[in-house]
Amino acid sequence: MDRPARQEVLRLDYNPGPKWRTYFRGMNMYVKQRGLAVTANSNQWGIRQSYDTTNPNMAFNLTYLPSATLVNELALGLSRWTEVQEISSSELARLQRDKLGIRLGQKYPQNNPLNLIPAASFGGVTGAASIGYDGRFPMNNYVNAFSISDGLTKVAGSHTIKAGFYWEIAEYLQRHHGSNFAGNLNFGRTTANPFDSNHPYANALLGYF
Repeated sequence: MDRPARQEVLRLDYNPGPKWRTYFRGMNMYVKQRGLAVTANSNQWGIRQSYDTTNPNMAFNLTYLPSATLVNELALGLSRWTEVQEISSSELARLQRDKLGIRLGQKYPQNNPLNLIPAASFGGVTGAASIGYDGRFPMNNYVNAFSISDGLTKVAGSHTIKAGFYWEIAEYLQRHHGSNFAGNLNFGRTTANPFDSNHPYANALLGYF
């Protein structure tokens, strides 16, 4: 599996006066995964995918010291996080009903716009090559966040008094999310099924679930 990662950091410090301290920090980071064993790939037995995350963020800090016993610190922060999962059309075709000639009915086909084959499990087989999907497949999510805080510290004799506030707003968007949107077939052994063949793979070949 290919997994290149990159992190870039910039920091600028500036002191406009003996009582003022400021700095700015910016960071850009990304991790790119390519192959079978990527994060969130439920079909690592043979379906290649990509999974990329980015995390650009910025911070600004301003500190003011009006006296030897009083400090005021202001902090601003802005960040973004993205999560994108992609699969090529040729790899996706290996999971699509029409491409595989599978004509099983769907009660809610609108919930399965990619026309994926149902998830399948084979309980009783160690390390079985099951079929599955994350509820957000394919992922295209992001988080935006902004925060501001201001703190005041006062030293009075043997006491230290602190006051301040913190405010943050964050937006988390999942462009699509569903549970069992393609269907879910369990071919595991069970005494509840009178047609059980006593082996999960045989159940799948015979259509017993």
